[in-house]
Amino acid sequence: MVWIPWIRYLGWLKEAVGTNEEFLPGSIKVSDILSRLFNNKASKVPRNIIVLLNGKSLSDEDVKSAVAKDQDLIELLPVVSGG
Repeated sequence: MVWIPWIRYLGWLKEAVGTNEEFLPGSIKVSDILSRLFNNKASKVPRNIIVLLNGKSLSDEDVKSAVAKDQDLIELLPVVSGG
């Protein structure tokens, strides 16, 4: 069996991108995932997103160096604000 990394979009982000999950073709840098997301859906997706890799929150520095590999789950959660 082949395991691949996948993304789960949470909150209103799933409506903005048009799906709640996406499977990735092999290992990929987390920063590349975000770049692709912002470039493809720039008008709908804010830049302030919480990134989780296998349930662990990633700092901005971690996002730059993290690589999603087999069986990894990347969860993207938009920051909620307002009154």
